[in-house]
Amino acid sequence: MFFYRVRVSGDTASPDCVSVSSTNTLDSLAGEPTTSPARLRCGESTRIYSVYGTSPCEMRDYPLHFEVTIAGVGMASVDLVVEGGGCPRGGFDGTGDGSVPDGGV
Repeated sequence: MFFYRVRVSGDTASPDCVSVSSTNTLDSLAGEPTTSPARLRCGESTRIYSVYGTSPCEMRDYPLHFEVTIAGVGMASVDLVVEGGGCPRGGFDGTGDGSVPDGGV
């Protein structure tokens, strides 16, 4: 999971509330598209959270493609790299204790 903010700027006054849709694709696996309302203050939102479609548990870099659409305003996308390896021991399948990070202990 990660967070982002949206910013609306331009020649006209920005709206107070917008509908924000986003999709993230982590390591070629698309997450579920999400749509939520966002209140803008001075053209910028507070934090909006996006959840990965899979858990990046391996200690490696993962390619991430992120797209955001603001209804009636426009769309933006960005390609990022996120670092994995923050999953609990045993992953999320119930085989680990789920409370101790896998750090070789």
